[in-house]
Amino acid sequence: YLEGEGVPRDDRIGARQVQQAAKRGCKEAIFNYALLMLKGRGLPRDPKTARKWFLTGAVRGDAQCMVNVAVCMTHGLGGDVDGSQARRWLLEATSDDKACGQ
Repeated sequence: YLEGEGVPRDDRIGARQVQQAAKRGCKEAIFNYALLMLKGRGLPRDPKTARKWFLTGAVRGDAQCMVNVAVCMTHGLGGDVDGSQARRWLLEATSDDKACGQ
């Protein structure tokens, strides 16, 4: 529904489906749900909750979530600025065993 491929585009339905998958622990859905929340696409914009979801994905090893939670921490999106934690997540995202940054 988010892209309207084969169905009429409906951001609210698409966001709800991504949310359900994220709550089940789907790695890709966690990242996408956080991004939808950060942008306010299909649901109210909520940087604080988006940051929490990026952190959830980061803790589970998702490099994209690591980079995005670092950006949130660097710019104070959804919480306080935390440069040391932002640096930690960026270093983790670019470590040898992560796809991001290679």
